[in-house]
Amino acid sequence: MKRNRVIPVNNYMRWVKERKGIVFFTTLCLLGIAVLICAALTLMGMKDAYTANSIKYSAQARCLAEAGIERTLGGPNGSDGIMSKWANYSPPAGSQTLGEGTYTVSVTTNTDPTRKLIKSIGTISKSGITVSREVNVQVKYLGPQAFLYSALSGGKLTVSGNSIISDTDPIEVHSNQPGNKAIEVGTSLTDRGTVIGDATAVGTVVDDFNGVTGTKTSGAPSIPLPDFNNAFFNYYRGLAALDNKVITQANPITFNSDPTGAHHVVYVEKAQVTLTGTWPMTGCIVSIEKGIDLAANSSIIINQANNMPALLSKSQNINIFGGNHVINGMVYTPGWIKIQPSATKSVIINGAVYGANYVRMMDNPTYLHYVMPRPPGLPPGSNDIIIISWSE
Repeated sequence: MKRNRVIPVNNYMRWVKERKGIVFFTTLCLLGIAVLICAALTLMGMKDAYTANSIKYSAQARCLAEAGIERTLGGPNGSDGIMSKWANYSPPAGSQTLGEGTYTVSVTTNTDPTRKLIKSIGTISKSGITVSREVNVQVKYLGPQAFLYSALSGGKLTVSGNSIISDTDPIEVHSNQPGNKAIEVGTSLTDRGTVIGDATAVGTVVDDFNGVTGTKTSGAPSIPLPDFNNAFFNYYRGLAALDNKVITQANPITFNSDPTGAHHVVYVEKAQVTLTGTWPMTGCIVSIEKGIDLAANSSIIINQANNMPALLSKSQNINIFGGNHVINGMVYTPGWIKIQPSATKSVIINGAVYGANYVRMMDNPTYLHYVMPRPPGLPPGSNDIIIISWSE
């Protein structure tokens, strides 16, 4: 007869404890593995999120860098940015905030004054992640080289009578006259002038009282003035005709109030033009056969419209007398430009002056602050900038 095996109680309790220890150890191992798997999945998720955010922020930083380039260019034709002051343009200092990030722009000029390198760095810093992207763009100015100068004279250029050609950064003046005193800054101990920047001339630069703060270069190459031909002047005649502002009379004409219409051009074919009185105008005065005078004891403000010049003469002289005139825009004539304010008065020009004969700023203060001319009416593409390289 078979008997059942009897396990001693002590051995049974020891066996149960041993099995409990194995289960506990196995449970701990499985729990550890689960924790490791969860940690790995979490790290992978965090890494994926970091990578996704980095890609997203990198794209945003690139867009910020491109926005810095666009703002520096100032729109399709650069009218609000680098083209406004090509020769001495400086972007805003430091980081500029835009949206959720910032951009920083720098502009440098190489040995070719018609080219500039724009570097823009866009930066996004969020969620503990900082990403920066850099865009480098090289641009070239296609316009007349003369427009790179604040004042250019075909003959002698005189800066005296406490007149100042200046800006926030150095600029440059030039004379195409050969021989002695092509540029003369200051004519006596009490009749000085100042050029904050460089002075170059085909002839000699005379600066007895150190009024030129930059480099003085004699024997420089001649700089051609733009070809303001019949097609150029006909462009302005067309604008004036739209407002019935083409004046054909031969007798001298005096304006003592704003003479312009919706297109901001008055076009005088035969008469001498005199502006007198105290009044503001917006637009461009064009004289074809005669010159333009701003009369003594007058105070006139000429505001620029659509990049147009302020005063244009096709064949004769421009005399700016009187006082407290403010001229915003380019002044050009194939004759001379004489700026001679009345006693205790002054003339302020925010633009540039070009006289094929000579340019004189004399007697009483004249302040010329360079703003690059961009007059419409030139051949298409001849006064714009193009991008010649783009890299990231």
